[in-house]
Amino acid sequence: MNRSANDIVNNTMIEADSIQINSLFPILFQTNDPYVITLHKYIMPILAGFVFICNSLTIAVFWKIKLRNPTHMLLLSICLCDMLGSFSFGVIDVYVFYFEDHRDYLPYRICELYTFLYNFLPVFFHYSSTYLTVGLAIERYICVVYPFRAKLICSKKHTLIFILFSVLCSGVYLTFQIYSHTYYANETSSFYLTNVTVQACSIEVSNFTLWYLHPILFILLPLVILICIEPAILKTLKRSNSLRTASSLSVHKSSRNLSVITIWVVFIFIVCEVPILFYVSATFVCLELGFCSFLLTSSWMIYTHYTVTITASGQLFNFIIYITCNRRFRRAFGEILTGRRYLLQRRFTAEIFFRETQLLRSSRSTSLR
Repeated sequence: MNRSANDIVNNTMIEADSIQINSLFPILFQTNDPYVITLHKYIMPILAGFVFICNSLTIAVFWKIKLRNPTHMLLLSICLCDMLGSFSFGVIDVYVFYFEDHRDYLPYRICELYTFLYNFLPVFFHYSSTYLTVGLAIERYICVVYPFRAKLICSKKHTLIFILFSVLCSGVYLTFQIYSHTYYANETSSFYLTNVTVQACSIEVSNFTLWYLHPILFILLPLVILICIEPAILKTLKRSNSLRTASSLSVHKSSRNLSVITIWVVFIFIVCEVPILFYVSATFVCLELGFCSFLLTSSWMIYTHYTVTITASGQLFNFIIYITCNRRFRRAFGEILTGRRYLLQRRFTAEIFFRETQLLRSSRSTSLR
């Protein structure tokens, strides 16, 4: 393979058993580590299945409540992105670890398909979900801090435009990724069979796309925004809780539930993204300083898989948050599972007592006339 000096400078190549590897989530077929095999053969497909089912039920619930406000639209979009990303990841894991020989190098014939379903689509949906989460936090911040301007700023129309813009930005990055990957076929010795030559896949990736554009725009910047907004929402929500009045109790409670859901969703997202930020930063430092051998150690490879697992697990937590924090969501979910409609139990409050008394008096005065 003939490459110029500029190509070598502008691209990173990691040598491992004559196979050049460089990808955001490295192709780690060259391992017999039982943890890696168990993770991708059993745990990840099952986890992807659970994420797909839970997010499908969540989407059905949001569809049932007819997306009453922009927050529901954002939560629905996040669920859809998480569901599609996990589905793509789970499908390629099932195919590779059940229908291919995972003990050997990645065959060249499935190199582009594997990279598209394992890297491109999950990353596209994940980063769409990332900026939708940022939009969710900003929307709830405006609703809590500036409640009188919220209806004008955070309208359904503006929310739909933001959702489309987030997906478009992730699509542009996906295009950069696709064109920055170059695939080669290398003849090399089999990893576990002696005297056997295989045609293995080799991937070359642009440094700019993978280690500059990706961590700054899609990991570091969203994390900084969310870490700044999260305490502000929590602080303002606590202050507003002591200032509510009985006449606005139902509206306040509904808004508060959505804010609590947002706080938990953002918190889980931050916890899941910090290991990925550490992984990308450490990999970038090792590549810049020439410590490529460290990136091929078994402990670092296991940590790489850990970041993928914790991200998928975080997507499953959103469903638990909705069930735990929102009574209306629980009721709609029960209706979907059982096919029965549940009557809303009304709590006896001063507001309800006043309204019922007024209705009773008006009906009596009408009958006397």
